[in-house]
Amino acid sequence: MEAQVASLSPLDSERFGIVVARADGVSAAAVPALLSFAREHEVEMLIARCDGADQAAARALADAGLTLLETQITYRGSLGLQSRDAGIRAGVADDALAVAELARRYTSTGRCAASPGKPPKPST
Repeated sequence: MEAQVASLSPLDSERFGIVVARADGVSAAAVPALLSFAREHEVEMLIARCDGADQAAARALADAGLTLLETQITYRGSLGLQSRDAGIRAGVADDALAVAELARRYTSTGRCAASPGKPPKPST
């Protein structure tokens, strides 16, 4: 039995008013099956997550015509191991430019979602 590459997302479909699917752990090799799933289920928006270090997956999604709409950066590690002098603190409004620059530097990784050629439905 072949593993499912994506699943429909009723919650996101209700939120956006279109057919939405999600796929986690996307690799470049999985993109053709992912696109096939999207066509078969008439998916209008695909939320595809790939490892930020997997540049091939991000490129394969872009090469397939998906448009990057959002990235998600997740930091992992124990903050308890950091000394008080490490400068770890809650973010403040003045951090916005630095966070935006970090996001710009990594826009070829993260989560891709797209509905090429389909304008968003107007909200009522």
